[in-house]
Amino acid sequence: MTFPVLASANDTYNCIALQKGTALSKQLKRTHTLYEIQYDYDLHDETLKIPVGSILQFKGGHIANGTIIFDNTIIKSYYKEVYSFISVEGSIVNDEVRISWWKLAYDKNVNDAILFNQIVNAIDNCVHYYDIQQDVFVGTDKTNWINEETVAFLNKKNLIVIQPTEYYTILRGRSTIGSVVRCNENKYISIDGLKVDRGHVSNRKCGENGIGVVGNEKVLIQNRFIRNCYSNCFDSNANGTLTKNGGVLVARESRLREALSPYRPLSEATASRTVILVSLTMLPIKKILLCTGIILIPSICHLFYCV
Repeated sequence: MTFPVLASANDTYNCIALQKGTALSKQLKRTHTLYEIQYDYDLHDETLKIPVGSILQFKGGHIANGTIIFDNTIIKSYYKEVYSFISVEGSIVNDEVRISWWKLAYDKNVNDAILFNQIVNAIDNCVHYYDIQQDVFVGTDKTNWINEETVAFLNKKNLIVIQPTEYYTILRGRSTIGSVVRCNENKYISIDGLKVDRGHVSNRKCGENGIGVVGNEKVLIQNRFIRNCYSNCFDSNANGTLTKNGGVLVARESRLREALSPYRPLSEATASRTVILVSLTMLPIKKILLCTGIILIPSICHLFYCV
């Protein structure tokens, strides 16, 4: 499957077709240049620095096995998986970026969030197509309460995340973080169509089921799917309420206690019986707009439960 070109080159850019059999580090020398990549290149676990302001246009080739430091780089590709086993640093300045440009493990023994977050750290002010091609696994494979790296959208000025595919992002274990995907301290972030599996709210912790939202100025989350999330927050010490640092959260209805009983999976069939749990301990809630599949939450501290 191919995609339309997602970024256009400036007409004044010089164009260089990279040669087969010569290391990329010896060919990528000029700044503000369009480089055509038609062949496969192996970095042999070395680091490749892209000259500032360059365009990498893939025409059938790909780059594997190493680290790439982008520097205000534009990527143009009709193809998926043009990067294999590549770590990402620096800055990518596309208007649109696709996760499918990178080869993922799609393996329950591998935490793909590490690569996800490297890519997210390199982008901003764009549309990020989270077009995973299979169920993908993130986080630790441990079952005790330890920290792990899950998918994180942090400190972005303006980021729109769209998942156009039907696959799930699955938490491999449990941790104090709780969420599969978290959105923290962003100026504006929009997430559409995200699908997460096996998040949890940990006992007397600040965890979230599925998607965590903390300290953002403006947030739009819509058309999301959350399944197999767990909670053990309703213990005898909490008296039927969720607590955090002595503060009481909104969770007093008996139907919530039933739907979120300790470690009971929340199936999509029971999702309609639940409500959203929101922290009132830090920032005021200006507006919560509930429509079919849409939640708009400006200036909110925590989104604890979202189905």
